[in-house]
Amino acid sequence: MKLLSLFPIITSALSGNFLHITDIHYDASYKADSPVHCLIEKIGIKCCRPYNIPIKPYEKADKWGNYNCDTPYHFVNKTLEWIRLNIPKLDFIIYTGDTVGHHDITQSITHNIKVINDIDGLFKYYFSNINIYSSIGNHDTYPIDQTQKTINRMFLNNFAKIWNIANSSTVSEGGYYSSKIGEDMYIVNFNSLLYDNINIFNLEARIQQWIWFENTLETIKNMGGYVWIVNHICPHSSEARDAYTQKFISIISKYTDIIKYHFYGHVHQDTFTLLSDNGNIVGFCSIPSSLMLDKHEASFRVYKYDRDNFNILDYDQYTSNLQVTIEEDSIHYYKSYSFNS
Repeated sequence: MKLLSLFPIITSALSGNFLHITDIHYDASYKADSPVHCLIEKIGIKCCRPYNIPIKPYEKADKWGNYNCDTPYHFVNKTLEWIRLNIPKLDFIIYTGDTVGHHDITQSITHNIKVINDIDGLFKYYFSNINIYSSIGNHDTYPIDQTQKTINRMFLNNFAKIWNIANSSTVSEGGYYSSKIGEDMYIVNFNSLLYDNINIFNLEARIQQWIWFENTLETIKNMGGYVWIVNHICPHSSEARDAYTQKFISIISKYTDIIKYHFYGHVHQDTFTLLSDNGNIVGFCSIPSSLMLDKHEASFRVYKYDRDNFNILDYDQYTSNLQVTIEEDSIHYYKSYSFNS
């Protein structure tokens, strides 16, 4: 410990940064001055569209967004621009899904694919020189939570095209993949949409992913490698099938020696969920809250990690201030805390 403290410059030089962002829920039809509260809100659909029928309390949406609505393009665009200008150089990005918003009754296949591609285009515009490791969220399909075979094929083929993952055949087949990110380090991306408890389709695809998942972990272990798991729905979360939770935990419990970290989204809260098997902690879900202003400020995380062994050293949680953003007509984020402190 004393020797390490003598070499802060060397330790710093070996560290890098990466971004974890999740649950953008972009609404392409968001309109400033439209109703914040509306009639369809009563059935769980978001407002802030010009044709919405307003209800009390009568409030109008700002161009920067609103806590009661999905996310406008302007807010996403300026957030990514702020990250590009204010965060130290990123080595890569982890994006754990849910690009599409909550306006379920007005969606379509082409609309949802366009929404996904629009946000993918923003990521690539601001971070064209780094890799982005994405997951499929339960909203990133049509209808929401469903993987009907023919429709799902269209979404998977699109993800395989825009994600640009080497050997992307498993993306087009099932929405999952593994990717080498270091000498002996791999990201293993799991498609939890298949196990959403509302999803009535694709039993065969569910079975195939379990086989692939365990085989992939076994192969990496035999090569002496290590794993970061990237996923959308954490086991035990809302919409996670009990069978999914049990099966997932039973598999990762066999590979705790090689699985270093787990990154998830879905719950829109800054949280950890411990995963246990027969009383033993075998992993945890690390979730940075949502970029969507879901009755709270938008958030994302910037992790500092050791480039040599891919151990995470710390992370900073960044949070927006919508009121200041609106008042100053300029996006405002601040560091709300650092994990180690």
